[in-house]
Amino acid sequence: MGVAELDQLLLLHVNRFVGVSPSFDSFVRFLSFSSFIKMLPLIVPFVVLWVASSAADRQTVRVQILAVLVASIAALAIARGLAVLLPFHDRPIHMPELSLKLVKGFGSNFLRGWSSFPSDHATLSFALASGLALINRRMGVFALVHAAVVVCLPRLYLSLHFPSDLLVGAGLGAGASWLVLKQEHLFRCIRTCHQLGMRYHKTFYAALFVFVEQLAEMFDGVRSLIGYIF
Repeated sequence: MGVAELDQLLLLHVNRFVGVSPSFDSFVRFLSFSSFIKMLPLIVPFVVLWVASSAADRQTVRVQILAVLVASIAALAIARGLAVLLPFHDRPIHMPELSLKLVKGFGSNFLRGWSSFPSDHATLSFALASGLALINRRMGVFALVHAAVVVCLPRLYLSLHFPSDLLVGAGLGAGASWLVLKQEHLFRCIRTCHQLGMRYHKTFYAALFVFVEQLAEMFDGVRSLIGYIF
């Protein structure tokens, strides 16, 4: 059995539950649109670690956090680049031959023109969660479960992605965080940037706030602005 056949088999198995409970369908749809619920539990632990880490570990932890943020945006950019450069992948919701049941509110034109492979939601959420796990295992386990159950599974349930879209995106995000945190040259560069930022801490924190706010919204504001310009 090939990847495409396995993708369809798993998707159709999940799709059997669509429509069984309209209330549950509505809840999953709400999760899919709520950046607050999807991203806040992945970002708050970093804020806690940034503020509450001990004096002895503070600099190292903060550099690690910045490294994860850099890895996350890099992974998201790579995911978007792959979606543009690789052959276009239709989303399941746009494939009438699958005869899928759709959750109310999701028509055949939703996200049309956006390739499904790889999933940028999975990429970003697993970059953050995996990076957090490398810094603090207990918080990281919670974040990984949240990324899988709250961020990724609704995308499958709503037929917005095939399982392989989510798995490759998750692997891309996790790999980016691991690489940036474990590659000494990259980590040293981020440490230097942190030291420079502390010299101009007011500007640094203002920029960091804007960056994290946009990260929580998956840069929808930036992407909308770019789309309007071009």
